[in-house]
Amino acid sequence: MFRIDTPNKAVDLFGAGKHGFRDGDIALGINPTELSADQQNALQEELAGVIEAAGLMLSKANNAQLVEAIKRLIDAQSGNYALDTGAANAYVVALDPAIVAYADGMTVRVKAVNANTGASTLNAGGGAKSLVSDTGAALAAGDIPAASIFTATYILAADKFYVTSMVQSQGDARYAKLAGLATQLFLCADGGAGKEAVNISQFGNALAATGYQRLPGGLILQWGGVTYTSSGTQTWTYPIAFPNYAIMTMSSIRLGGAASYASNLISQTDQAPGLTSAKFYLPAGAVAYNAWVLALGY
Repeated sequence: MFRIDTPNKAVDLFGAGKHGFRDGDIALGINPTELSADQQNALQEELAGVIEAAGLMLSKANNAQLVEAIKRLIDAQSGNYALDTGAANAYVVALDPAIVAYADGMTVRVKAVNANTGASTLNAGGGAKSLVSDTGAALAAGDIPAASIFTATYILAADKFYVTSMVQSQGDARYAKLAGLATQLFLCADGGAGKEAVNISQFGNALAATGYQRLPGGLILQWGGVTYTSSGTQTWTYPIAFPNYAIMTMSSIRLGGAASYASNLISQTDQAPGLTSAKFYLPAGAVAYNAWVLALGY
């Protein structure tokens, strides 16, 4: 769209750079503003484009089409819907104002009376067209629930109406079914790094006197309370095996019997903790050794 730019335009009629039209006056030697094919064609297509975008066919006998088109486009954006008067799998709506042909990109909102049981069509005044998912696939049973409101856009190249929201049968990577929200489980692969979703089972635990806790990032903390009845090298088996590496083990004495020791149990310096167990050296002299043990690994 542009303003008139012929030589006899009314310069700055509506402000700086906003030229307009003027009448001619033969007596005063003033020529009227000449029409421009470019400007008239631009004006025509701007107005016609609004009417056609609303799904209306241009009519020489109807001078109220622009207003009708604007109302229809406002309705489409504000969420108003048309009530379905068809049957299951064959949806029919009567738009106001009525249309007889579909423009590319025309969008309608429909309140369905019946649930669909398979592939479906939509007739919004310009004839029944296939109603498909946003990927172009035929609808499956239950994709349009009874009493639901759906939005569909007509794509001229495909000659179909595309539902613009998620439908139940879509099971590709973009969608997860949302049925049964109170108990629905959303499963995902184990997360490795970054901002991806993770499986909560990765952080399993056994919260007991002897147990473990898996932490985000892969670290595993294990603990236990054990009783040793003899001195020397003793073995403590972890509640679960470390998958990769045992970083360290620690222990502290809580004595039974009459003996009293202030020193800690010490892991042997010549043997690193293993993936499934660790060895401790216990000093001699006590009747029994009750110990708390702790292991860290991944």
